[in-house]
Amino acid sequence: MCETVLTVPAPDASRGFAEQNLLEALDRFKLSDWDRAYARKALEMEVADSRTVGEAVVAVRSAARKGRKRSVGEELLRKGAIDRQKDLNIRELVRGATRPKGKLTECANCFETIAADATVCPYCGQEFGDLLVMQMCPNCKREQPSGAKECSGCGADMVTGLKSGGYVTRCPRCGQVALPGQVECLLCGTSLSRSVESIRREEKIERVKQWIALHSLSLMLAGMLIAGLVVWKYWSDIRRVVSSFVVGEDQTALKERLEAFDSALKFADFRTLTDMIDPSLGLQATERTRSCILGGQDLATVVERVDEIGHPEMQLDKGAGAATVYTKVRGRLVAAGTEGVKVESSADLPGVLANLAGGAKSKTALSSEVTWRWVLRKGRWYYAGPLPD
Repeated sequence: MCETVLTVPAPDASRGFAEQNLLEALDRFKLSDWDRAYARKALEMEVADSRTVGEAVVAVRSAARKGRKRSVGEELLRKGAIDRQKDLNIRELVRGATRPKGKLTECANCFETIAADATVCPYCGQEFGDLLVMQMCPNCKREQPSGAKECSGCGADMVTGLKSGGYVTRCPRCGQVALPGQVECLLCGTSLSRSVESIRREEKIERVKQWIALHSLSLMLAGMLIAGLVVWKYWSDIRRVVSSFVVGEDQTALKERLEAFDSALKFADFRTLTDMIDPSLGLQATERTRSCILGGQDLATVVERVDEIGHPEMQLDKGAGAATVYTKVRGRLVAAGTEGVKVESSADLPGVLANLAGGAKSKTALSSEVTWRWVLRKGRWYYAGPLPD
Protein backbone atom coordinates (compact mmCIF):
# COMPACT_ATOMS: atom_id res chain seq x y z
CA MET A 1 0.00 0.00 0.00
CA CYS A 2 2.94 2.33 0.68
CA GLU A 3 5.10 0.83 -2.09
CA THR A 4 8.06 0.29 0.32
CA VAL A 5 10.66 -2.18 -1.01
CA LEU A 6 10.94 -5.25 1.22
CA THR A 7 12.07 -8.90 1.13
CA VAL A 8 9.32 -11.44 1.50
CA PRO A 9 10.44 -14.03 4.10
CA ALA A 10 10.22 -17.74 3.59
CA PRO A 11 6.91 -19.36 4.50
CA ASP A 12 6.60 -20.23 8.16
CA ALA A 13 3.43 -21.91 9.45
CA SER A 14 4.12 -20.69 12.96
CA ARG A 15 3.89 -17.05 11.92
CA GLY A 16 0.66 -15.13 11.14
CA PHE A 17 -0.49 -11.70 9.96
CA ALA A 18 -0.43 -8.82 12.40
CA GLU A 19 -3.68 -6.97 12.94
CA GLN A 20 -3.64 -3.47 11.43
CA ASN A 21 -5.95 -0.50 11.99
CA LEU A 22 -6.79 0.83 8.50
CA LEU A 23 -7.87 4.23 9.84
CA GLU A 24 -4.42 4.75 11.41
CA ALA A 25 -2.54 3.42 8.38
CA LEU A 26 -4.22 5.69 5.79
CA ASP A 27 -1.57 8.40 6.25
CA ARG A 28 1.15 5.99 5.07
CA PHE A 29 -0.62 5.07 1.82
CA LYS A 30 0.22 6.75 -1.48
CA LEU A 31 -3.18 8.38 -2.08
CA SER A 32 -4.35 11.84 -3.08
CA ASP A 33 -5.53 14.14 -0.30
CA TRP A 34 -9.07 13.70 -1.56
CA ASP A 35 -9.07 9.87 -1.56
CA ARG A 36 -7.33 9.74 1.84
CA ALA A 37 -9.92 12.12 3.37
CA TYR A 38 -12.79 10.26 1.65
CA ALA A 39 -11.65 6.86 3.01
CA ARG A 40 -11.22 8.32 6.51
CA LYS A 41 -14.74 9.83 6.50
CA ALA A 42 -16.23 6.55 5.21
CA LEU A 43 -14.59 4.66 8.11
CA GLU A 44 -15.51 7.28 10.71
CA MET A 45 -19.15 7.39 9.58
CA GLU A 46 -19.19 3.57 9.39
CA VAL A 47 -20.89 3.59 6.00
CA ALA A 48 -18.63 0.68 4.96
CA ASP A 49 -16.51 -1.81 6.89
CA SER A 50 -12.71 -1.71 7.06
CA ARG A 51 -12.29 -4.64 4.66
CA THR A 52 -14.46 -3.04 1.94
CA VAL A 53 -12.71 0.33 2.24
CA GLY A 54 -9.32 -1.42 2.14
CA GLU A 55 -10.26 -3.26 -1.07
CA ALA A 56 -11.33 0.09 -2.62
CA VAL A 57 -7.97 1.64 -1.66
CA VAL A 58 -6.10 -1.32 -3.20
CA ALA A 59 -8.15 -0.98 -6.45
CA VAL A 60 -7.34 2.76 -6.63
CA ARG A 61 -3.60 2.13 -6.21
CA SER A 62 -3.63 -0.73 -8.74
CA ALA A 63 -5.37 1.50 -11.29
CA ALA A 64 -2.86 4.30 -10.64
CA ARG A 65 0.09 1.99 -11.36
CA LYS A 66 -1.54 1.15 -14.71
CA GLY A 67 -2.02 4.84 -15.56
CA ARG A 68 -5.77 4.95 -14.88
CA LYS A 69 -7.42 7.43 -12.53
CA ARG A 70 -10.01 6.17 -10.06
CA SER A 71 -11.28 7.41 -6.74
CA VAL A 72 -12.23 5.63 -3.52
CA GLY A 73 -15.79 6.91 -3.83
CA GLU A 74 -16.17 5.46 -7.33
CA GLU A 75 -14.92 2.05 -6.16
CA LEU A 76 -17.30 2.00 -3.19
CA LEU A 77 -20.21 2.94 -5.46
CA ARG A 78 -19.22 0.24 -7.96
CA LYS A 79 -19.08 -2.39 -5.24
CA GLY A 80 -22.48 -1.28 -3.94
CA ALA A 81 -21.05 -0.57 -0.50
CA ILE A 82 -22.65 2.93 -0.47
CA ASP A 83 -25.45 4.58 -2.38
CA ARG A 84 -25.43 7.89 -4.25
CA GLN A 85 -26.87 9.89 -1.36
CA LYS A 86 -24.18 8.66 1.08
CA ASP A 87 -21.54 9.44 -1.54
CA LEU A 88 -22.84 13.03 -1.81
CA ASN A 89 -22.86 13.43 1.98
CA ILE A 90 -19.25 12.23 2.27
CA ARG A 91 -18.20 14.51 -0.59
CA GLU A 92 -19.65 17.57 1.15
CA LEU A 93 -17.76 16.74 4.35
CA VAL A 94 -14.51 16.05 2.49
CA ARG A 95 -14.84 19.19 0.40
CA GLY A 96 -14.97 21.31 3.54
CA ALA A 97 -12.09 19.44 5.24
CA THR A 98 -9.72 19.56 2.25
CA ARG A 99 -10.44 23.12 1.05
CA PRO A 100 -7.07 24.87 0.77
CA LYS A 101 -6.24 28.16 2.45
CA GLY A 102 -4.89 31.32 0.81
CA LYS A 103 -5.47 32.29 -2.85
CA LEU A 104 -7.90 29.93 -4.55
CA THR A 105 -8.80 29.00 -8.10
CA GLU A 106 -10.93 26.43 -9.85
CA CYS A 107 -9.69 23.19 -11.38
CA ALA A 108 -10.28 23.27 -15.13
CA ASN A 109 -11.04 19.51 -15.10
CA CYS A 110 -13.30 18.82 -12.12
CA PHE A 111 -14.17 22.43 -11.15
CA GLU A 112 -13.24 21.89 -7.52
CA THR A 113 -11.75 24.79 -5.55
CA ILE A 114 -7.97 24.37 -5.24
CA ALA A 115 -4.95 26.49 -4.30
CA ALA A 116 -3.99 29.01 -6.96
CA ASP A 117 -0.35 27.82 -7.00
CA ALA A 118 -1.22 24.11 -7.14
CA THR A 119 0.51 22.09 -9.85
CA VAL A 120 -1.77 19.06 -9.41
CA CYS A 121 -5.48 18.98 -8.50
CA PRO A 122 -5.84 17.06 -5.21
CA TYR A 123 -9.31 15.90 -6.23
CA CYS A 124 -8.93 14.59 -9.77
CA GLY A 125 -5.14 14.54 -10.23
CA GLN A 126 -5.14 16.98 -13.18
CA GLU A 127 -1.64 18.42 -13.69
CA PHE A 128 -1.18 22.13 -14.49
CA GLY A 129 1.64 23.80 -16.37
CA ASP A 130 2.51 27.29 -17.58
CA LEU A 131 0.07 28.60 -20.19
CA LEU A 132 1.37 30.50 -23.21
CA VAL A 133 -0.68 33.73 -23.17
CA MET A 134 -0.76 35.63 -26.47
CA GLN A 135 -1.92 39.16 -27.17
CA MET A 136 -3.19 40.65 -30.42
CA CYS A 137 -1.58 43.58 -32.18
CA PRO A 138 -4.15 46.43 -32.32
CA ASN A 139 -2.82 47.47 -35.73
CA CYS A 140 -2.41 44.33 -37.86
CA LYS A 141 -4.25 41.84 -35.61
CA ARG A 142 -1.32 39.40 -35.48
CA GLU A 143 -0.79 37.45 -32.24
CA GLN A 144 2.30 38.35 -30.23
CA PRO A 145 3.85 36.82 -27.06
CA SER A 146 2.69 38.28 -23.78
CA GLY A 147 4.76 41.29 -22.71
CA ALA A 148 5.85 42.28 -26.23
CA LYS A 149 6.29 46.04 -26.67
CA GLU A 150 6.14 46.17 -30.45
CA CYS A 151 4.48 43.95 -33.04
CA SER A 152 6.95 41.74 -34.88
CA GLY A 153 4.79 42.00 -38.03
CA CYS A 154 4.10 45.69 -38.52
CA GLY A 155 6.24 47.28 -35.78
CA ALA A 156 3.28 49.05 -34.16
CA ASP A 157 3.07 49.76 -30.45
CA MET A 158 1.18 46.90 -28.73
CA VAL A 159 -0.75 49.34 -26.53
CA THR A 160 -1.67 52.19 -28.87
CA GLY A 161 -1.39 50.44 -32.26
CA LEU A 162 0.57 53.38 -33.65
CA LYS A 163 3.75 53.10 -35.69
CA SER A 164 6.69 55.42 -35.37
CA GLY A 165 6.68 57.26 -38.72
CA GLY A 166 5.19 56.26 -42.05
CA TYR A 167 1.57 55.84 -43.15
CA VAL A 168 -0.32 52.60 -42.64
CA THR A 169 -2.70 51.57 -45.44
CA ARG A 170 -5.63 49.42 -44.39
CA CYS A 171 -8.13 47.47 -46.44
CA PRO A 172 -11.40 49.47 -46.58
CA ARG A 173 -13.42 46.25 -46.14
CA CYS A 174 -11.65 44.05 -43.57
CA GLY A 175 -9.14 46.49 -42.05
CA GLN A 176 -6.11 44.32 -42.83
CA VAL A 177 -2.81 46.25 -42.98
CA ALA A 178 -1.40 46.37 -46.51
CA LEU A 179 2.22 45.95 -47.44
CA PRO A 180 4.12 48.68 -49.36
CA GLY A 181 3.20 48.68 -53.05
CA GLN A 182 0.16 46.48 -52.55
CA VAL A 183 -2.94 47.43 -54.62
CA GLU A 184 -5.34 44.73 -53.44
CA CYS A 185 -5.99 43.24 -50.01
CA LEU A 186 -4.32 39.86 -49.70
CA LEU A 187 -7.07 38.72 -47.32
CA CYS A 188 -10.32 39.64 -49.12
CA GLY A 189 -9.14 40.88 -52.55
CA THR A 190 -10.69 44.36 -52.22
CA SER A 191 -9.02 47.20 -54.13
CA LEU A 192 -7.18 49.47 -51.68
CA SER A 193 -8.11 52.53 -53.74
CA ARG A 194 -11.78 52.25 -52.81
CA SER A 195 -13.25 54.32 -49.99
CA VAL A 196 -14.83 52.96 -46.85
CA GLU A 197 -18.09 54.77 -47.72
CA SER A 198 -18.38 53.01 -51.09
CA ILE A 199 -17.77 49.64 -49.41
CA ARG A 200 -20.48 50.35 -46.82
CA ARG A 201 -22.95 51.37 -49.56
CA GLU A 202 -22.16 48.21 -51.51
CA GLU A 203 -22.66 46.05 -48.42
CA LYS A 204 -25.96 47.79 -47.65
CA ILE A 205 -27.20 47.24 -51.22
CA GLU A 206 -26.15 43.60 -51.03
CA ARG A 207 -28.04 43.11 -47.77
CA VAL A 208 -31.14 44.67 -49.35
CA LYS A 209 -30.84 42.33 -52.36
CA GLN A 210 -30.49 39.32 -50.10
CA TRP A 211 -33.53 40.39 -48.09
CA ILE A 212 -35.60 40.86 -51.25
CA ALA A 213 -34.50 37.47 -52.59
CA LEU A 214 -35.39 35.85 -49.27
CA HIS A 215 -38.86 37.47 -49.14
CA SER A 216 -39.59 37.57 -52.89
CA LEU A 217 -42.75 35.45 -52.65
CA SER A 218 -44.18 37.51 -49.80
CA LEU A 219 -43.38 40.76 -51.62
CA MET A 220 -45.02 39.48 -54.81
CA LEU A 221 -48.21 38.48 -52.96
CA ALA A 222 -48.28 41.82 -51.15
CA GLY A 223 -47.84 43.67 -54.46
CA MET A 224 -50.67 41.72 -56.05
CA LEU A 225 -52.91 42.45 -53.08
CA ILE A 226 -52.14 46.18 -53.19
CA ALA A 227 -52.65 46.29 -56.95
CA GLY A 228 -56.00 44.51 -56.56
CA LEU A 229 -57.14 46.98 -53.90
CA VAL A 230 -56.11 49.95 -56.07
CA VAL A 231 -57.93 48.55 -59.11
CA TRP A 232 -61.03 47.82 -57.01
CA LYS A 233 -61.10 51.33 -55.53
CA TYR A 234 -60.40 53.22 -58.75
CA TRP A 235 -62.04 50.79 -61.18
CA SER A 236 -64.38 53.35 -62.71
CA ASP A 237 -61.56 55.84 -63.30
CA ILE A 238 -59.31 53.13 -64.75
CA ARG A 239 -62.05 51.89 -67.04
CA ARG A 240 -62.75 55.44 -68.24
CA VAL A 241 -59.08 56.10 -68.98
CA VAL A 242 -58.70 52.81 -70.87
CA SER A 243 -61.91 53.35 -72.79
CA SER A 244 -60.92 56.91 -73.69
CA PHE A 245 -57.59 55.66 -74.99
CA VAL A 246 -59.18 52.85 -77.04
CA VAL A 247 -62.44 54.36 -78.43
CA GLY A 248 -62.11 58.08 -77.74
CA GLU A 249 -63.35 60.58 -75.18
CA ASP A 250 -66.78 61.22 -76.76
CA GLN A 251 -67.75 57.56 -77.05
CA THR A 252 -66.59 56.89 -73.49
CA ALA A 253 -68.75 59.74 -72.18
CA LEU A 254 -71.71 58.42 -74.23
CA LYS A 255 -71.30 54.91 -72.73
CA GLU A 256 -71.36 56.33 -69.21
CA ARG A 257 -74.54 58.29 -69.98
CA LEU A 258 -76.15 55.19 -71.52
CA GLU A 259 -75.52 53.21 -68.31
CA ALA A 260 -77.33 55.82 -66.22
CA PHE A 261 -80.11 56.12 -68.84
CA ASP A 262 -80.66 52.32 -68.94
CA SER A 263 -80.86 52.17 -65.14
CA ALA A 264 -83.47 54.95 -65.08
CA LEU A 265 -85.55 53.08 -67.68
CA LYS A 266 -85.42 49.80 -65.73
CA PHE A 267 -86.59 51.34 -62.44
CA ALA A 268 -88.91 54.00 -63.88
CA ASP A 269 -86.81 56.91 -62.55
CA PHE A 270 -88.67 59.68 -64.38
CA ARG A 271 -86.68 62.48 -62.78
CA THR A 272 -83.43 61.14 -64.17
CA LEU A 273 -85.04 60.44 -67.54
CA THR A 274 -86.30 64.06 -67.73
CA ASP A 275 -82.80 65.38 -66.93
CA MET A 276 -81.26 63.20 -69.65
CA ILE A 277 -83.74 64.02 -72.45
CA ASP A 278 -82.66 66.79 -74.84
CA PRO A 279 -83.48 70.06 -73.01
CA SER A 280 -84.53 71.72 -76.29
CA LEU A 281 -87.53 69.36 -76.44
CA GLY A 282 -88.90 70.57 -73.09
CA LEU A 283 -90.32 67.11 -72.44
CA GLN A 284 -91.37 65.77 -69.01
CA ALA A 285 -90.80 62.01 -68.77
CA THR A 286 -93.89 59.84 -68.05
CA GLU A 287 -94.78 56.17 -68.26
CA ARG A 288 -95.84 56.77 -71.88
CA THR A 289 -92.49 58.38 -72.64
CA ARG A 290 -90.70 55.41 -71.06
CA SER A 291 -92.76 52.92 -73.11
CA CYS A 292 -91.96 54.70 -76.35
CA ILE A 293 -88.26 54.88 -75.56
CA LEU A 294 -88.25 51.11 -74.96
CA GLY A 295 -89.94 50.46 -78.29
CA GLY A 296 -93.68 50.74 -77.50
CA GLN A 297 -95.92 52.55 -80.02
CA ASP A 298 -99.20 53.12 -78.20
CA LEU A 299 -100.63 54.72 -75.11
CA ALA A 300 -102.18 51.40 -74.05
CA THR A 301 -98.76 49.81 -73.75
CA VAL A 302 -97.46 49.81 -70.18
CA VAL A 303 -94.01 48.39 -69.42
CA GLU A 304 -94.21 46.18 -66.32
CA ARG A 305 -90.63 44.94 -66.05
CA VAL A 306 -87.38 45.47 -67.93
CA ASP A 307 -84.93 42.57 -67.69
CA GLU A 308 -82.16 43.62 -70.03
CA ILE A 309 -81.12 46.56 -72.21
CA GLY A 310 -78.22 46.08 -74.62
CA HIS A 311 -76.44 48.26 -77.15
CA PRO A 312 -74.84 46.05 -79.81
CA GLU A 313 -73.71 49.00 -81.95
CA MET A 314 -73.36 52.77 -81.93
CA GLN A 315 -72.34 55.29 -84.58
CA LEU A 316 -70.92 58.74 -83.76
CA ASP A 317 -70.99 61.79 -86.00
CA LYS A 318 -68.49 64.08 -84.25
CA GLY A 319 -68.97 66.86 -86.75
CA ALA A 320 -72.72 67.06 -86.13
CA GLY A 321 -72.42 66.25 -82.43
CA ALA A 322 -74.88 63.36 -82.75
CA ALA A 323 -74.91 59.61 -82.29
CA THR A 324 -77.09 56.67 -83.32
CA VAL A 325 -77.41 53.88 -80.77
CA TYR A 326 -78.93 50.50 -81.73
CA THR A 327 -80.73 49.08 -78.68
CA LYS A 328 -82.26 45.69 -77.78
CA VAL A 329 -84.79 45.46 -74.93
CA ARG A 330 -86.12 42.35 -73.20
CA GLY A 331 -88.79 42.26 -70.45
CA ARG A 332 -92.61 42.18 -69.91
CA LEU A 333 -95.42 44.59 -70.70
CA VAL A 334 -99.10 44.88 -69.89
CA ALA A 335 -101.41 45.75 -72.78
CA ALA A 336 -105.19 46.17 -73.10
CA GLY A 337 -106.68 43.25 -74.93
CA THR A 338 -107.54 39.60 -74.73
CA GLU A 339 -105.41 37.17 -72.76
CA GLY A 340 -103.30 34.82 -74.80
CA VAL A 341 -102.35 37.32 -77.48
CA LYS A 342 -98.70 36.87 -78.38
CA VAL A 343 -96.58 39.82 -79.40
CA GLU A 344 -93.36 38.82 -81.10
CA SER A 345 -91.82 42.30 -81.38
CA SER A 346 -92.62 45.96 -80.97
CA ALA A 347 -93.20 46.20 -84.72
CA ASP A 348 -96.28 43.94 -84.38
CA LEU A 349 -97.61 45.82 -81.39
CA PRO A 350 -99.63 48.58 -83.19
CA GLY A 351 -101.58 46.09 -85.30
CA VAL A 352 -102.29 43.78 -82.37
CA LEU A 353 -103.51 46.62 -80.19
CA ALA A 354 -105.79 47.93 -82.94
CA ASN A 355 -107.59 44.56 -83.11
CA LEU A 356 -107.86 44.01 -79.38
CA ALA A 357 -111.12 44.53 -77.56
CA GLY A 358 -110.96 46.89 -74.59
CA GLY A 359 -111.33 45.81 -70.97
CA ALA A 360 -109.14 42.77 -70.55
CA LYS A 361 -105.41 42.85 -69.93
CA SER A 362 -102.79 40.43 -71.09
CA LYS A 363 -99.15 40.05 -70.09
CA THR A 364 -96.85 39.50 -73.04
CA ALA A 365 -93.13 39.34 -73.48
CA LEU A 366 -91.41 42.54 -74.49
CA SER A 367 -88.66 42.02 -77.02
CA SER A 368 -87.92 45.10 -79.05
CA GLU A 369 -85.20 46.55 -81.20
CA VAL A 370 -85.16 50.32 -81.37
CA THR A 371 -82.80 53.00 -82.63
CA TRP A 372 -82.00 55.86 -80.26
CA ARG A 373 -80.70 59.23 -81.32
CA TRP A 374 -78.42 61.17 -78.98
CA VAL A 375 -77.09 64.71 -79.30
CA LEU A 376 -74.09 66.46 -77.71
CA ARG A 377 -75.00 69.66 -75.85
CA LYS A 378 -72.25 71.66 -74.12
CA GLY A 379 -70.06 68.59 -73.69
CA ARG A 380 -72.88 66.31 -72.41
CA TRP A 381 -74.93 63.70 -74.27
CA TYR A 382 -78.75 63.86 -74.23
CA TYR A 383 -81.43 61.46 -75.50
CA ALA A 384 -83.26 62.93 -78.54
CA GLY A 385 -85.55 60.23 -79.92
CA PRO A 386 -87.67 58.35 -80.80
CA LEU A 387 -90.23 60.29 -78.81
CA PRO A 388 -94.00 59.88 -78.31
CA ASP A 389 -96.29 61.87 -80.56
